[in-house]
Amino acid sequence: MPLQGIVVSHTHWDRAWYWPFEPFRIRLVETIDQIIALLDGNPAFRAFVLDGQTIVLEDYLEIRPERRADLVRLVQAERLWIGPWYILPDEFLVSGEALVRNLMIGTRICRAYGRTMREGYVPDPFGHIAQLPQILAGFGLRSFIFSRGMGPEIEELGSEFWWEGPDGTRILAINQADNYDNLAAWGFPFGFGDIRHKAPDMAEAERNVTVSLERMRPYLRTGHVLFNNGCDHLPVQPEVPELIDHVNGRRDDVELRHGTFADLVDAILADNPDLKVRRGEMIGNVHRPILLSVYSARMYLKQANFVSQRLLERYAEPLAVLARIRTGRRYDAFLDQAWKTLLKNHPHDDICGCSVDAVHRENAVYFEKVDQIGGYVAEDAVNETVRAGLASRERALFLWNPLNRERDAVEPVEVRVPLDEKGRAPSAIRLLDEVGREVPFQLEETGELYRREVLTDIRYRTYSGWIKMPAIPGCGWTFLRVEAGTPHDLPTGLQCGDRHLENPHVRITVAEDGSLTVLDKGSGRTYDGINVFEDREDAGDEYTFSWLENGRTLSSRDLRPEVSVVRRGPLAATLRIAYEWALPEGLLADRSARSRRTRVCRVVSEVTLTAASPRIEFRTAVDNRVEDHRLQVCFPLGMTVDHCVADGHFGTVERPVGPEKMPTAAEPFEYYRTRHQGAFVSAGNGREGLVIANRGLPEYEVRPDAGNAVIAVTLLRCVGWLSRFDLMTRPVGAGPDLPTPEAQCPGGHVFEYALIPYGTGGDAAARHEAHAFANPVYRQSVALPQETPHRGALVTIDHPDLMISAIKPAADEPGAMVVRVHNTGDGTVHAALRCGFPVDGAARTDLNENDLETLAVDDGERVALAVGPHAIVTLKLRMKE
Repeated sequence: MPLQGIVVSHTHWDRAWYWPFEPFRIRLVETIDQIIALLDGNPAFRAFVLDGQTIVLEDYLEIRPERRADLVRLVQAERLWIGPWYILPDEFLVSGEALVRNLMIGTRICRAYGRTMREGYVPDPFGHIAQLPQILAGFGLRSFIFSRGMGPEIEELGSEFWWEGPDGTRILAINQADNYDNLAAWGFPFGFGDIRHKAPDMAEAERNVTVSLERMRPYLRTGHVLFNNGCDHLPVQPEVPELIDHVNGRRDDVELRHGTFADLVDAILADNPDLKVRRGEMIGNVHRPILLSVYSARMYLKQANFVSQRLLERYAEPLAVLARIRTGRRYDAFLDQAWKTLLKNHPHDDICGCSVDAVHRENAVYFEKVDQIGGYVAEDAVNETVRAGLASRERALFLWNPLNRERDAVEPVEVRVPLDEKGRAPSAIRLLDEVGREVPFQLEETGELYRREVLTDIRYRTYSGWIKMPAIPGCGWTFLRVEAGTPHDLPTGLQCGDRHLENPHVRITVAEDGSLTVLDKGSGRTYDGINVFEDREDAGDEYTFSWLENGRTLSSRDLRPEVSVVRRGPLAATLRIAYEWALPEGLLADRSARSRRTRVCRVVSEVTLTAASPRIEFRTAVDNRVEDHRLQVCFPLGMTVDHCVADGHFGTVERPVGPEKMPTAAEPFEYYRTRHQGAFVSAGNGREGLVIANRGLPEYEVRPDAGNAVIAVTLLRCVGWLSRFDLMTRPVGAGPDLPTPEAQCPGGHVFEYALIPYGTGGDAAARHEAHAFANPVYRQSVALPQETPHRGALVTIDHPDLMISAIKPAADEPGAMVVRVHNTGDGTVHAALRCGFPVDGAARTDLNENDLETLAVDDGERVALAVGPHAIVTLKLRMKE
């Protein structure tokens, strides 16, 4: 029986890449015009798939608004296939919530057109996260069709298999083993190019099928084979029906038909095949490069994305829910706009930093827009809540804890008090909790701030310093009353010398070379060589780090920095370690080695220890004046490790620690140790070890040096090319060889990260500290409300393995809020979620917020939960009016 071949006509549309957005949009409009005309004019042309993303419809209709009815008609007739995504994202460099919102927006746009493609089409992202099966299934999607990510396991699995998520969810996976362009430019002697106004050659078309089929045949595990008639930015090919008829008339080993991804999935599922199961993330590189160095290209983009995502997920959305409960005020439309703007920065060529410079200048503008919306929503929601509580003339500091664990850490704060009509304000202030107890406050400086508010001007006196937070409920708030007076000094056990810091948990000593020795008092273990900087050449491009055969790695251990005390207080103390580092200017003209000419780059690392925590915080400023290099910060473990654990999407990922090596026949493309992290990476021996937390620094590696493994976090990776064809670590190009001088990242940069020893609480406690570092308490100066409770929580949950990733307004139900919980543990958790407000009803929903089952609400506030291992559970809580 011949193989059944499905020829899917499509185009993969990068909104921006080697061109910025607007030139590509002109081509997009021309292409969709052509698609509409072809589908209307040729009934034999079965269908066209519009790349799995709906933003292209918005981009098109901004120019051709009169064609909306044509698009709706073709979608409903199953001639044009759209969705389910809003944009095709990079999966690793965006948050789990961002992936959920992406599909929520995409499927709602599809709903307006009358039909959504149910296939999880993700052809070109650079790897796939372990939780993607659960996310796709949570939107009713039944398959995962992809190109990159398979390693040597493809020999056993084949190109069709079941992909299982950590929670046990399985989804049909179909690997485009000969890429998503295996019949692009069908019938032409090239695989990628402009085919407009040219006619294909029938003999060439037959050869194209033969070549691609022979490449795919070893991996087929069913009688169905996928041929992809399209590629990046290619126009539609009208001759496909004739080409299919010609090939079918000349061979009997395969029977082609024009169809869609849905047709292929239907056929495979109808056969009920016996397929193997694969588990875990997919970052292999057997058939095509996986390009993992995008985690560190243009690091400023990753830092900006971290700030914008955190603002929406952890602050703006839950505070908008608080305002909705207390006042009825709704911010839903503004939050939707912020998410759509943020998602425009999440395609892989954008957030990965692997486009021309103009693209990433536009990314920066989008991030600024998101922060403007999110910042205003968060601030206004708090102000509305205060006003609804009959604000008094007294001042207060509002504190919001975005995590679902009570916390009482020491954190920096700025308090603002408006000047009175005579331009006066107290010279110093104290902070009092809801029962009048003084909150420890290390006041460091005062200043003045002018703000132009709506229809008014306000001048403030500002008071900056550090406070020991009172116990703030998880996902809750407290108000601190502000009164005039000098804060009392309270003994805390924090010590600061000229070259050391110490609290009850750790002792830090600064060596002559600027490295730290850290004693973890909880475990008794000492860690040497902490916060050492290493600078290595990078002869790669935006996609791939590459070393040189004659490379040079430089270490800050060869320097003698200036060490000084920045602050010496009862709550927080800081040492400054300042280096003047002469680094090579760049590579030689022939790119064979680093230049011996140097420029001085200033690197200043501020090390802060507080009175209440084992967490050691670093704020490192780098004045980058050189090119073609990678800067990492290193943390030796003083032990051998064979694996590490990285924070990921709705959970953690355990990865083996291996050597850095050259490409091999089994893995012919790039290979190096750097991998992705979310809030932290952890490594140790189970009893002792380190967690390294970060704010927007997604690349790490663990070097398996015998007896002294090292965790290294990338701070900067500076290159000058979009893609090159002469890398030692990748034997092929990854895009056009265009210069990208701004990818050298010149100028000033600031990086924030933290070290948390396991201590007495072990790895789990250290990971919670890492999440707390990544998500500080939100602070806002307000009037003191008279009626709003001075302490409370939106929701609380009573199990340490459960984490809340979202508290948000419900998408389609104005009187409801959504809480999303995931289980970080290996066992089923039975827990209770308690609401801090009256609830009319509750339901468990899918990720798209469609009700699945009604849940009982006990005493108007308590919902019982059973959450399976590594499962994501979404709840809809209906608020009483």
